[in-house]
Amino acid sequence: MTTPLQEAIWQVKQLVFQEVKSHGCVSEALEELNCRNRNIVELMQKQFGECWLGKVNLGSDYQGESSMKQWDGSFVLNFSCDFCLPKYDAILDTHIIFRKLSIYKDCKSDLIHLVRITKRIDKLGGHSFIWS
Repeated sequence: MTTPLQEAIWQVKQLVFQEVKSHGCVSEALEELNCRNRNIVELMQKQFGECWLGKVNLGSDYQGESSMKQWDGSFVLNFSCDFCLPKYDAILDTHIIFRKLSIYKDCKSDLIHLVRITKRIDKLGGHSFIWS
């Protein structure tokens, strides 16, 4: 049986697929997609009792804090997070911070970090967002 969270994730994937099929990309300011992303956060919180929002690309203002924060129920702004998880994961946090602190060499090296991060998000039952 499909959970409401699984259904919501499937609907987002279908919407993104239709956008790319029709336009070659996701339309700018597609509020339906952004609202569905927020719904995933709410459903993850409801299903698991908590939801963690995270950033893969830590900005230049990074001060050594975690790459993730527990969702507090406040409005989730577009582009404010790259993924959500049902629980905090120190291994994923370490991968993201290590990527930030590593000296950039080339795309291939960075891709290795990103694949590791993405696989960990998937393994933990998380969801990576596409914002518009």
